[in-house]
Amino acid sequence: PRVTLAMDDARNYLLRTDDQYDVIVSEPSHPWRSGSAKLFTREFFQLGKEHLRDGGVFSQWIHFYGIRATELKSVIKTFHSVFEQVLIFYTDAGDLIMLGSKTPFKIDREEITRRMKHRSVAQDLARADVYSIYDLWSHFLLGPNEIDRYVGNAVLNTDDFTLVEFQTPKSLFEDTISIHIAEMKAAASAGGDYLFDPDESDAVRARGYYGIAKGFFRAEKLKEAAEMIQKGLRIHPDAEGEWLRGRVLLREGDRQGAEAAWLRGLEKDPAHEETLLSLTKFYHTQGAFKKAYPYLEKIETGTLVDLKAAYYKGVNLYFQGKYEAALEPLQRGMLFSEPFVYYYQKLTYEKLGQEEASKKAMAKFIVSLDDWRKELELTPKKFKSLQYLKEVKWRRQVGIQIPEEERMALLFERLISEPLGHLYNGAGLYLLRIFSPSANDLEKGIQKLGRQASGSMLYYYLGLDYKELGDRKKEKAAFQSFLENQILGEKDIRVIEARKNVARLIKVSARES
Repeated sequence: PRVTLAMDDARNYLLRTDDQYDVIVSEPSHPWRSGSAKLFTREFFQLGKEHLRDGGVFSQWIHFYGIRATELKSVIKTFHSVFEQVLIFYTDAGDLIMLGSKTPFKIDREEITRRMKHRSVAQDLARADVYSIYDLWSHFLLGPNEIDRYVGNAVLNTDDFTLVEFQTPKSLFEDTISIHIAEMKAAASAGGDYLFDPDESDAVRARGYYGIAKGFFRAEKLKEAAEMIQKGLRIHPDAEGEWLRGRVLLREGDRQGAEAAWLRGLEKDPAHEETLLSLTKFYHTQGAFKKAYPYLEKIETGTLVDLKAAYYKGVNLYFQGKYEAALEPLQRGMLFSEPFVYYYQKLTYEKLGQEEASKKAMAKFIVSLDDWRKELELTPKKFKSLQYLKEVKWRRQVGIQIPEEERMALLFERLISEPLGHLYNGAGLYLLRIFSPSANDLEKGIQKLGRQASGSMLYYYLGLDYKELGDRKKEKAAFQSFLENQILGEKDIRVIEARKNVARLIKVSARES
């Protein structure tokens, strides 16, 4: 009921209406395409500005992949020539979002946070791993004070001089993203924060920098995270900053540096719970359970961190031989520590001679591993960045032997790592159109999983391989197996494609018979 759909050319529509808007979003096709090129000119931006209410925002998309600096700077300078107030954000996919306004932007952190908590907004933003205003700000590049420094003497892109339309096709296949990011960050280095009021305390600003660092850390942008942490520590050194610094150092493989940062943090605040938990995990990885126990004991009960630490309390008690006492924290640790918590429940029940309970816990461990594998099938980047894999590799390299942990790692490899390796390799070979080796790799992954392979992406790519290889019988069987126990949902394009292929094969078979 709130939508009025107008099927029209956007520029033409604005020329013919007197309507005013709070927000105008322009996301046409690329600026080198005929027609959409006129949606990146000064005249169009001016037209949009004239249709904004006071305080309104014009949002303009532009790619920064396959476009040289001359053309990109031309678009940004043109936009800024119309809108004095401009904020520029970027996405990892290679998109820039320029926000333009006639009046200065006021970043109200509390109000933005309130709006981001709205359920539908939160769900939308979660798709881009944005959970707070600081996560959002980890995508920020330039504000109005730095844009002139960045664009320099770039030429305006106008209706009668569409430089961008005719020059951009020459760089379509060039790798330009890293160049643009570096230039923009260099221009932004002496710029304003925008997120904070000038009179806010150093402590508030430092917390903001740490929040932005968490967004970078989540996106595996460790260099950017470290820069933000250092910025915060410089103005207000505290335990939170040292904790974050330790996390970055650990992710970079500097274990000694991480430990030192966390210990420095506890000197500033002996009760900083995230640091206590990080040191606990750190010593557990080494098998130094006695060393970890005092830090566990200091974590206040009933807190969120206590829930995160519950699994480690249970494991610690297990290695102390306090099996009865280990069961309660292991049960509490379910929320944050699946599937590993089931494995230690299994071991604990085994030590207590409760064979039936041990078997049930092991079954839950296997099912939970399988659920995790299904999730990781769709997110290869997430699998490669798993801290658990790095911990297992490190222990083996330095010769730390923890039999229980090694057995768990072997199960992880057999049920997750090896099948996913075949999936990623097979999918890659398919995309390279090397179909027979791709099918062989995918078949090996299916063999590893056995009955658990039903519904797997292994079958999806296998069906595509056999379609290319002309083996209709195997193609149909693969797609049917992919559609069994499907978790993607009926509207997923891969599910739709698989159903179409099965229907086509059934029709062909009927005609032939």
